Amino acid sequence: MTDQNDKKLKDVNSITLIVGDDDKGNRLDQVVSYRTEIPSRSAVQNLIKNEYILVDGKIAKKNQRLTVGQIIDIDTSPLIEVPVKGEDIPITVAYEDNDIIVIDKKAGMVTHPAIGNREGTLVNALLFLIDLPPSGDKDRPGIVHRLDKDTSGLLIVAKNIDSYESLIDQIKNRDVKRYYKVLVDGNFDEESGEIIAPIARDLNDRQKMAVSVSGGKEAVTKFKVIDKFDKTSYLEASLLTGRTHQIRVHMNYIGHKVIGDSVYGTVKYDMNTGLTRQFLHACRLRFTHPISGLKVDIESKLPKDLEEALKFFKNN
Repeated sequence: MTDQNDKKLKDVNSITLIVGDDDKGNRLDQVVSYRTEIPSRSAVQNLIKNEYILVDGKIAKKNQRLTVGQIIDIDTSPLIEVPVKGEDIPITVAYEDNDIIVIDKKAGMVTHPAIGNREGTLVNALLFLIDLPPSGDKDRPGIVHRLDKDTSGLLIVAKNIDSYESLIDQIKNRDVKRYYKVLVDGNFDEESGEIIAPIARDLNDRQKMAVSVSGGKEAVTKFKVIDKFDKTSYLEASLLTGRTHQIRVHMNYIGHKVIGDSVYGTVKYDMNTGLTRQFLHACRLRFTHPISGLKVDIESKLPKDLEEALKFFKNN
C-alpha cells in the first residue's frame, strides 16, 4: 500500500489551489466546487470520500475548514467520462422476459457505478448479459430503484425505454409494492405499525440520512411483527416511499436499530451472530408488468447468513 500522503494523487488530471483571503474559513467542498472542472458539490464530496483530494499533502477531511496559504491538490481523473463496461460477474436472475429482468442481488454488491467505483457493480454484470436502455443517469441504465450495498434481495431492471418509463411511473404512484424481512433490536407492544417521518441528509454527517421534520422528504414505512425473541423482533417491512436507507433510518428513529447495521448503530450482541452486514432482505416485489399489464408477484428466500443469524436469536 502506498503512503497515505501520496495515495491516489496523480500528476495527470490534477488541479493545485492555494487558499487566499477570500476563502479563509470556508469549507473545502464549497471552495473546490467553484472550479469549472468540477460538476457539482456532490462530486467534490465523493472525491473527498474516496481520498482524491489532499490539503497540505494530507488526505482531506469532510467538513474541513480552510486557512490562508494551504495547498489543495485535487486528482480529477475519476471525473473523466468513462463508459460503464460489462463484466462477467455471477448474478442470480429471479425473473426475466423481453421487457424486464428481476435480480436477486447478493449482499456486498453495489447497484450501479459511481465516482471511484466504476467496476464490480450490478450494472456492470447486467451489461455483460444484456443491452440496457439509456435512462436519466448514464451510470444507471435501466435501473428504476436500488438496494444498499449490504442489503440483499429483489431488484427490478427495465430492458427497454417503455418499460423503464412505466416502472418509474409506478414507483412514483406507489404502485410497486416492496417488502423486506428485517431483524431489529428490542420488542414491540403492537403487532403492526406505520412510521411517518420525513428523511433528509444528516447535517452532521453527509454520508448518512436522518429524520428531519423541517427539510426532509416524505417517508412512510409500514411493518408487522412476524416473530419475537428475547432481545429482538423479526419484522416484515414495506415501503410506501423509497428514500435512501429508509427502513434503517426509520427503525433507528423509533428506537429499534436494525441488527448488524454499522452505520446507524450496532447493538453489542451483534458480534455473537457472525453477521457481517445489516439484517435486511428485499424479500418480495409486486407490480404491474410494464408491457403486458399482468400482475407480477416475485419472492426471494432469506439468504444463508441471515438464516443463521435468525436461528441464533431464536435460540438465545
